[in-house]
Amino acid sequence: AYLKDNPVDAIITTGPPHTVNRIGYFLKKKFDLPWIADFQDPWTQVDYYQHFKISSWAHKRHRKMENQVFDNADLITIVSDSWKADLKKIGAKDVAVVPLGYDPDDFTASVDLDSYFTVSHLGLLGQDRNPSSLLKVIKELCTEDQSFATQFKLQLVGKVNSDLQNEIANLKLSDQVIYSGQVNRREALQTMQSSHLLLLLLNKAENVSGRIPGKVFEYIGAKRPILSLGPEGTDIGRMLHQSNSGEQIDYENQHALKEFLKLKFDEFKSNGNRVALNSSNCYSHKEVSSTFAAHLENLIKK
Repeated sequence: AYLKDNPVDAIITTGPPHTVNRIGYFLKKKFDLPWIADFQDPWTQVDYYQHFKISSWAHKRHRKMENQVFDNADLITIVSDSWKADLKKIGAKDVAVVPLGYDPDDFTASVDLDSYFTVSHLGLLGQDRNPSSLLKVIKELCTEDQSFATQFKLQLVGKVNSDLQNEIANLKLSDQVIYSGQVNRREALQTMQSSHLLLLLLNKAENVSGRIPGKVFEYIGAKRPILSLGPEGTDIGRMLHQSNSGEQIDYENQHALKEFLKLKFDEFKSNGNRVALNSSNCYSHKEVSSTFAAHLENLIKK
């Protein structure tokens, strides 16, 4: 009813929930307008799909609805190259990568860095992302270097699972860990900017190679170095390298983790690491939206 009274040039739907893309399919069938179906996460290929305990009949139904979106959308957009390849394997044809981004106006022009060498993780910390090897490395560095023990802080902002809290206590690292709990958005952004290193933990799942958590873009916007833990060859590892924003190291590569932390701690001791990271602006909302706008223009012209 709205579209009959308010004509539009194109439709954009985004999921999950993929109910929204399902609605887009019906709108496309009824109005035949140019339609972009956006996938922030895959549909049947997303890692948590297997936890829904879906019957074989229901899975076939999901796949049928998913293919209806693939077959009728003028363009499918998704957030990473690996997930683009995954979608094409199950029937999607015209697929483009459009990442998320950050708003430069969200960040304060100048924020003083913490007096401690602070490594911060922001967001929910579930059991599928416990950084046990990193904690062991931190314990080793605290034992070997008294200055590291007194000047290092691991700041966990958000809900932290009990297993990780117990592990921290068992390693006697409670003095080095700050549990900040849940904070509002403004405080979270300021914490990013005041930290010496931002920690990103990829969940341990089969299709993690294409997962790019939305918060990494705000990490990039904060212009602080990023340490990402996850397997080699992921899209996020390539992104960090290409944007000069940080480094990805395998969860179990304790040697590389130790050398990286020692390097960053030495930088902290020598100059306080007070120079902002010269990371790329290619993920600002302005740049990302211009990419999306170009796709819309192309579809409308057709």
